[in-house]
Amino acid sequence: MAKPGNFSHALDQTYKPAVVSCSLFVSPPSVYANNSDTWTWTGTSSPSGYVTKRYGTKNGVQDVFGDDVFGSTNFSKLTGSRASQDGVGDFTRWFTISDPATGALLCTSNTATIIVKSPVPSGELRGKVFNENEGKYISAGQDCPGYNETTKPSGVSIDYTGPVSGRVVMNLCSSTTNHPIFSVPNLPAGTYTVKVNYPNGWTPASCSNGDVSCIPSGRGMVIVPPDGKGIVVFAIKPTDRSCTLAVSPDKVYANNSDTWTWTGTSNLSGYVTKRYGTNNGVPSANGDDFFGPTNFSKLAGPRAPSIGGGVYVRWFTISDPATGALLCTSNTATLTITLPTISREQLTFSGVGSGGIFDPSLENDDSRIWMSYSAVENPRPFSCAGKSLTLKRVETRLAYSDNQGANWVDGGVAIPSEDVCLPAPYHLGTWMSETPTIIKDMKAPASERWKIISHRYLWVQEDGDFNQENNKKFDFGWYGLRAAASPELLKNASEKKLAGAAYQNSVLGEPATWLNKVHPALSDCLFFGEPGGLSDSTGFYLTTSCFTLNPATFKLALLKYNGSSWSYVGTSFNQEESSKIGSEKTMTAASLFKAGNQAYLMATKHVGGLYSGCYIFGINLANGEIQKEAGAPKILQSIEGIQSVFNGACGYNPASRESGIVFGELTDMVTNPMFKIFKTFVNYPSVSGTSIPTPNALSDVVLVKLATDPKVYKLENGVKRWITSPDVFNREGFLWTDISSVNEMELGLYPNGNPIQ
Repeated sequence: MAKPGNFSHALDQTYKPAVVSCSLFVSPPSVYANNSDTWTWTGTSSPSGYVTKRYGTKNGVQDVFGDDVFGSTNFSKLTGSRASQDGVGDFTRWFTISDPATGALLCTSNTATIIVKSPVPSGELRGKVFNENEGKYISAGQDCPGYNETTKPSGVSIDYTGPVSGRVVMNLCSSTTNHPIFSVPNLPAGTYTVKVNYPNGWTPASCSNGDVSCIPSGRGMVIVPPDGKGIVVFAIKPTDRSCTLAVSPDKVYANNSDTWTWTGTSNLSGYVTKRYGTNNGVPSANGDDFFGPTNFSKLAGPRAPSIGGGVYVRWFTISDPATGALLCTSNTATLTITLPTISREQLTFSGVGSGGIFDPSLENDDSRIWMSYSAVENPRPFSCAGKSLTLKRVETRLAYSDNQGANWVDGGVAIPSEDVCLPAPYHLGTWMSETPTIIKDMKAPASERWKIISHRYLWVQEDGDFNQENNKKFDFGWYGLRAAASPELLKNASEKKLAGAAYQNSVLGEPATWLNKVHPALSDCLFFGEPGGLSDSTGFYLTTSCFTLNPATFKLALLKYNGSSWSYVGTSFNQEESSKIGSEKTMTAASLFKAGNQAYLMATKHVGGLYSGCYIFGINLANGEIQKEAGAPKILQSIEGIQSVFNGACGYNPASRESGIVFGELTDMVTNPMFKIFKTFVNYPSVSGTSIPTPNALSDVVLVKLATDPKVYKLENGVKRWITSPDVFNREGFLWTDISSVNEMELGLYPNGNPIQ
């Protein structure tokens, strides 16, 4: 049967096919794989009775193999609405027109190419991170307006993985809720894996606010639709971690034998631990950084006397250093430090001024004990150049005791004060004499056996305000050294001036000694103050405060006097060493005493801007160094006055057993007597915390011996008498059970008396 149409044929011209040209075009030549982009195929139409077959490749691989199609308008599966189903890539297409019966080709088209590109990114990944611990959303940037944000732990971010991958932080603010959010716009649509990153010490959590988009595991899947938003919310909270603190024992005595240990939760890497507490109810250690519970507190066992008695409460926090976010807060631990029981009784005697007494210094003279001290005398009127005032004054006086310090008697003025007329611009002033030390110099000639050194300086009283510190003119000041055969003669003895660098020699005359020139270590000492003397078989020693332009370089130095010149021995305290035992400034108001063969230094610390207590240290007179323990000055005994009251500047002599250590106290500057001296009845050294008993205090018989020596001694009248044999011991009716053991230092307090034979 003949096919309709116009054909050519080799045998019959009636059936010979016509020549047909096949062509194919696509427009546009490139598109995006989404529903908004369309394209059009244009090609040669198939004659009636013939078939058109389609061929093609995708990205170079044949994917169409002669499919029958009907018309060029239905040429390809790559229609606009179906592009995304075929994916993206380079697509080629061509076709043939042929006789379906014989397969004879009528024509083969050219190849047309269309490039299908990935869809234009149109989705958004959005969300936020909830701080479950505080009920607030976390921001990585500035606070969002109108929203009270939570703390900002460092290192919080969101990772997303899918058609594209990346990391984002919460650095935006929602326009509807003002919450801090993260947002990744222009994302290809698809499924993404998301997870929250958080710092050490935090963990994923459920959202207590019921947010349906919350992923409690910290990791999940979210679909980002085309032209839409994929919403995700995470919650994190600090790791469940309890901070604990304990102290053991929780009750100690303020001495070197009692120690304690703090035990607490260890810090986390990258976090900080801060200490808080109160000392006797007063806030202390407010957020101090420290490293580990073993270094939790300045309240170290060997240093208890430096902090005093009382109730000390401590706790700590562990937090993020960048944001301050708390990981945990510990419980409170309480340490109670009890001071050794110290009695106090005001030392009084007649003949002193109404302002009171201070700065005691004690020296033994066989059966009599002498004390020098500062006396705030009764005010007296004074006039000069038409100006009149009633001037207060401080001068050096003496007192003595003939019963080992039980009672004291006024010994009169040793170095009087002196009111003076001053050149302009001043009018009135007083030469003061205070903080004296009295010494019996065993190596000096008899005519110079007794010495007294006091601080002399000018106090301008122009405005009548005695208490103004700037009225003290220490550059018009010196140490006054007097020597005489007896304490009673010191008042009329000549005086040698010992001066510092600030001394006004052009006005006051050349000093006998420039102490600041004795040694380079003293060269910056502008003036010296609060001397403390000691004489023994090795020489005459003086401990003195050196005051410089910078308080941080103040020092407590030890000097030595050979009767004609001074030498520098060493520095006992500076600010660094003083701070190790809790003093805010260099230890001061020092005195020296000796018991047996051991020398001791007793000094006062600074706390809260006040003198605070007295502390005894062993001192090496050969170099001035203080005995130390664990790198800090070792406190052998402490005397604590009333807290927050100016007290200290102690004096002591082992012969003064009925007074013990004496200390000064300034209660206020209004009520007379403002200055007081107190007995403590504390003697040093002691036996098991109790002073060696004296015959006056107990029975008329006291028996002692060394643990390493069989000799037994009877203590009486301030001396020790060796009981030469067991027969003598029994003959005297002594009991062997009455013998007390003492150490060599304690036994050395008593000079030898006649043996009992």
